[in-house]
Amino acid sequence: MTTQDTVIKRSGDHNINRKDCLLYECSDDAEKSNLTLDSFVDLVDGKQAWVVALGVFGISLCPAIGNTWGVMKDHFQRTDAFSSGSDISDDLTLIGSLHQTVTYISALIANILYSRLGLRRVFVIALFTLSGGLILCSLVTSIWQLYLTFSLCTGFGVGSMSIIAFRILLEWFDKYKSTAFGIKSSMGSITSIFLPFVMNVINNTLGAPWTFRILALFFLVINASCIILIKSGPIAPKDNQNQNIVSGFVTVLSNLDFVILSLIVAIQICVFVVPLIVIASYATHIGLTSIQSSAIVSILGGMAAIGSVAFGAIGDKIGPVNTQIVCTMVSTICVFTLWMPAYNLAMLVAFATIFGLVYGSILVFMAPIAINIVGMDNYPSAVGVGALAIAIGTLGPFLITFVESKTREYQPFLSTKIIVGALYAVCFLLSIVLKLRLSRKVFLKV
Repeated sequence: MTTQDTVIKRSGDHNINRKDCLLYECSDDAEKSNLTLDSFVDLVDGKQAWVVALGVFGISLCPAIGNTWGVMKDHFQRTDAFSSGSDISDDLTLIGSLHQTVTYISALIANILYSRLGLRRVFVIALFTLSGGLILCSLVTSIWQLYLTFSLCTGFGVGSMSIIAFRILLEWFDKYKSTAFGIKSSMGSITSIFLPFVMNVINNTLGAPWTFRILALFFLVINASCIILIKSGPIAPKDNQNQNIVSGFVTVLSNLDFVILSLIVAIQICVFVVPLIVIASYATHIGLTSIQSSAIVSILGGMAAIGSVAFGAIGDKIGPVNTQIVCTMVSTICVFTLWMPAYNLAMLVAFATIFGLVYGSILVFMAPIAINIVGMDNYPSAVGVGALAIAIGTLGPFLITFVESKTREYQPFLSTKIIVGALYAVCFLLSIVLKLRLSRKVFLKV
C-alpha cells in the first residue's frame, strides 16, 4: 500500500482517506496558498470551518418564516383581514403548505443554479426574492395574492438559502457533520422562540403589513451580513457542468438504501410541516388566547432548537441512523399519548415540549446519512433528489387538509392527529429497515 492510499488519522478517531481527497477540488483560497494535503485536510472541522459555519447558521434562520406562518394564519382568521365573509382557514393552511413545498422545489432548482452560477450569484437571487417577497406580502389586498407573494416568491428565497447551507456545511465538516447540521436546523427553531411574540405584538399594534415589512428588513440585514463569512470548503465535490442531471439522479436512485432514506424524508417532512401550520389554530380552537397560542409555537420552536443540537451531537456519537430511530419512536408516542388528549394548556405545553425535541430529526440527519450511503462525490445529485423528496413530502398537508375539511364536523383536528401519528410510525419502521440494511449489529454506530 502506498502513502497516497493510506488514511490520514487525526485526533478523535477522525479519518479522511487520501484517495478520497483527490475526488474533491480545493477552494480558491486553498489553491492560492499552495496548501499541502496534510494542512489541506486539517481545515476540515477546524476553526475556519466553524467561522464559515457561523455564517451558515445565520442564513439558516430563514426557515422561521414558514415555521411561524401559523401566527399570521391565526391573525388573519381572527380579524377577518380580507373581509371575505367566508371561512378562509383552508386557504391560509394551503398558503403555508405551498410555501413549504416551493421552498424545497426551489432548493432543487437552486442546487442546479449553484453548480452553474456559483455561491455568490445564487445568494443574491435568494436575498432579493426572500425579502422582496415579504415586502410584496405587505401590499396584498386579496388572499389569492398571498399564494404569489408568500408561497412562491418568499418560498423560493428560503429554499435557495437552504441549499447554500446544505452545500457549504458538508464542504467543511466530516467528524462533526451531525452536530453542525443539528445547529443549522436549530437556528430556524431558535428564531421561532421569540418571533411569534414579536409578530403577535406587531400584528395587534401596527397590523399585518408592518409585520411583513419588519421581517423583510430583519432577514435582509442578517443574510447580507452572513454571506461575508461563507465560502466554499476544502472538500467541495467537483461540479461537472456538462453532466446530465437525469444521469446524476439515476446514479443515486439506483442505491436502494438511498431510496429508503428518500421515502423517510418525504414521509417525515409531510408530518413535520403539519403541526407547524395548525398548532396555533388548534390552541385557539381549544379555548386558548392568541398570546397562549403564540407561546405554544415558541415552545415547539425552542425545544426543536435544543433537540436539534442535542440529538445532532448524539448522532455523532452513536450514529445518525440509530438516533433517527429513537427520535421517530418518541415522536409517534407523543402524538398518540399527548396530542390526542390535549384539550387544555397544560397538556398542549407537555406535547409541544417533548414533541418539539424530536419531530424534526430528519432535517438533522438527512445529509449525514446520505453522505454515508452515496459518498461525497455523489452528494450534489443526492441533494437534488433529497430536495425533491422533501418537496413531495410538503404536498402531504394538502391531502391532510382535505381529509380534515371532510371530518371537521365530527371532531376537529382528530383526523390530523391520527394521520400524523401513523406516518411517524411508518418513518420509525423504515428507519429500522435502513439500519438493518446498513448493519445487522444492533449496537454498531450507523
